[in-house]
Parts: sequence; structure tokens; C-alpha cells
Amino acid sequence: MPRRLWYDGGVPMAIVCAMPMELAPVKRRLGGIDVVTALTGVGTERARTATARLLASNDVSHVVVVGIAGAADPGLRVGDVLVPETMLDAATGAAYRASPLGDVELRGTLRTSDDLLVEPAAMLELHRAGVDAMDMETAAVAEVCQRQSVPVTAFRAMSDTVDRPVDAGVMTMLDADGTANVGAAVRFILRRPWRIPHLAVLARDSQRAAVAAAKAALAAIGAAS
Repeated sequence: MPRRLWYDGGVPMAIVCAMPMELAPVKRRLGGIDVVTALTGVGTERARTATARLLASNDVSHVVVVGIAGAADPGLRVGDVLVPETMLDAATGAAYRASPLGDVELRGTLRTSDDLLVEPAAMLELHRAGVDAMDMETAAVAEVCQRQSVPVTAFRAMSDTVDRPVDAGVMTMLDADGTANVGAAVRFILRRPWRIPHLAVLARDSQRAAVAAAKAALAAIGAAS
């Protein structure tokens, strides 16, 4: 459930993350910033449901999506933060416009889909079509926010890149709420031990990206408060 922190009588912003590993660096750095926090779980349907529940039960002035993403732009590196101007729903083709937050420049397009792309050729094809990065929740959050006339901004940091894509097996090691499925992870590693080095790098890069996204988002929120 959403949790309100340091509420001072004003209308707080809301920070929305898909997974606990994305929310953890946010919570460590909140300080005295007055926000509501919420976890959605992984995927578009969970993101829509959680965002609708958040807005139904909280009066918030702005929704800020924070977390990791995969790069489609070959110029983006691990830890680079994209604050997209456009959030694109791959399933419907709907495009949602982000709202400015602080003095952060909005740029580029973030594509949201339940499909995990891992082929470099497919990523480059998306980039040629105007997509800079990919995730699995942001446009779904934006869809609900637009219906409720609530501004939304996303801060997505790159955890994987075109030349070093995510391992397709990663999603099998997560439960739908974004927490690790230990049994599934053990089974995956036992069957594919040669992938252990890649998974270790991905875990390190994902943590680095989560921290970068949290820092960028909280700096913008602090400047706008």
C-alpha cells in the first residue's frame, strides 16, 4: 500500500516504482521531502491497477515514476538517466506527454511493453523508429494519470545497453511483485551456470541504475518543492 512520509499539510507528490530494488534507494535518500511512495509490481496491468489505487486513496500533486530501463539508443550507457518527453504504449500506440519537473529537461521517447526485448537488432530498429529506451510500466502509469488529470514525469536509468542487453532469463527469476523468486533463480543457475558472470554484472548494473534514477528524481523533486 502507498505510504505517506513527512506529510506537512500540503499536497505531496507520489513516487512510483515497479520493484522494491528501485524503491529502496529512493527511501534511503528521502530526507525531509514530503512524498507518497508506492510499488506497482512488474508489467502494464499491475502498473495501471496500482496507479489507479494510489490516486483513489491519496491526494497527490504529481506522480514521479522512478526505476531502471533498457537502452535502445546505442549512445546511452549504464547509469544514464532518461527523463522522457514522450511515454509510448507499445500495445495501443498511445503516446503520453510528460510534465516538466524542476529544471530537468524532458527529452526522448520511452517505450512501455510487457515484452522484454533482448536482441540488439530489435533494439536498434526501435531506436531508428524514435525510441530511446524501454520499460514495462511507465506508459501504463501515465495512462491512468492522464485520465485523472495528474501530471506525471519519469526518471529511468539504464541498467542494460544495446551492446550488453539483459539476459532473457531474468524475468523468470522474479515474481510479479518484482521480488526475487529464489527457487526459480536457483533452478535457472543450476541449468545454465555459464550465465552466472553475466547475471552478476546485470545485478551490479541494475543497482547502479536504480541509485542513479533515485538521485535524479529526488533532486528534481527537491528543486520543485
